[in-house]
Amino acid sequence: MNKIDFDNNIKIWESLFGLDEETLDALYADFVKTERPSFNWKLGLTVKPWFVRLISWLERRIVPQFVDEVHCTDEDFIFVSCIDPVHRVKALPLIAQGFKYSIFFLPTVTRFGALKSYIAYYQKSKEPVFFDLFSKEDIKEYAVFLNKKKKLINAVRCSNEYDTQHMRYQICRFALYMIHAKRVFSTADKSVMWIFEHDKFFFIPVINEFRKKGIPTVQLQHGTFFDPRTAPYIPMYSDKVLCCSEREKDIYVECGENKGNIYVVGAPLQGLSISKINTLEEKYDVLVLLTATSLDEWKDMQIKCLKYINEHLNNLKVLLRFRPRSIKSDKQVLNPYVGLCDISEGSSLVEDVSISRRVINFSMDAAFEIIRAGKVFVTFVRKEELYRHYLDGICYSIDQLDEGIKALFDSNNKQQSAYSEKFGETDISRVRENFKRAINDIRDK
Repeated sequence: MNKIDFDNNIKIWESLFGLDEETLDALYADFVKTERPSFNWKLGLTVKPWFVRLISWLERRIVPQFVDEVHCTDEDFIFVSCIDPVHRVKALPLIAQGFKYSIFFLPTVTRFGALKSYIAYYQKSKEPVFFDLFSKEDIKEYAVFLNKKKKLINAVRCSNEYDTQHMRYQICRFALYMIHAKRVFSTADKSVMWIFEHDKFFFIPVINEFRKKGIPTVQLQHGTFFDPRTAPYIPMYSDKVLCCSEREKDIYVECGENKGNIYVVGAPLQGLSISKINTLEEKYDVLVLLTATSLDEWKDMQIKCLKYINEHLNNLKVLLRFRPRSIKSDKQVLNPYVGLCDISEGSSLVEDVSISRRVINFSMDAAFEIIRAGKVFVTFVRKEELYRHYLDGICYSIDQLDEGIKALFDSNNKQQSAYSEKFGETDISRVRENFKRAINDIRDK
């Protein structure tokens, strides 16, 4: 969706929800700065009142624990999750020791597939977990809203039909979560801090209700090594942000955010672990960490690299690791270019990194494990993701393929110590102390 489409429909958003400028800026970051799949009938189905009612009915019979009202007054903070419970939620026992907290999962009706992960997490969790559901009252009020505002919602117009339908979907989703938040969080205690795994997307209508009540909100950014994803995070919508490193804090400040609202905690939370990496015998000269081929640009980058390997590095032992989540489709695209390379089958990322001397990387999230293993590596990214001077010598566009490979085999390459510092604190005890210091400071203000 482009800025013109967004601007042309701002008055409709204002009329429907009475949003202030700050909330509209957050929506702009959500719609325009973030890539979204084209609208389809399945997505549209998730905001139909009858479908919400059906899924909520099913969830009440599947979810082991749910809550209709929130009475969390003894906790230091509540952690609100909606997207993926396996990263930041699982990091909490490591970094939040000494705090009393609960985990609160927002309704999953618009991503029903995530419910399986939530239940699996709950069954193993030793912590208090709330699975939130849309109540009958929520759905009834939502259906009335859609009926009353039908003409206004249908007045939404964008430059193409896909974006028109997608914005109408976004309006419906905003209304659904707004109505739900008003009821569920009506009894929220102002003394309890609410930490969100994100401050955009599904959380905007929820945080909007907190803002109206003056309840403090914090975003716990999980971070990535190359693209810290600050673009959709700016402007900040939560009151405070816990980020991974000084380089990410710099981006917020450069974009006009108050540095006093940004706390540096440590390395990306999806990679935090107390256990050490086992050092295995190095069997491969090069490991190539592939990524999804769903975008033509990513596909073309990887094909170009594999062709280069077949032509120039055919005297080396090369191991290819496909992205686990999309391995089936990615193999269909990239198999013709595998050549004499071996393919990783069933081993973990940590193991593949450990048995390789060097790494050619297309996966941003894998960088943390590469650095922890002390490997020299280069990453090929899109030109717009070249992260300025912070990652000179480690981050290249595919047009710099020769230069990047040369740097990979440079015997004087001593990159790891410098980049691990820019990456953020990786010692779990210090990350824990940083988190404690930040939470206490926010509570005292």
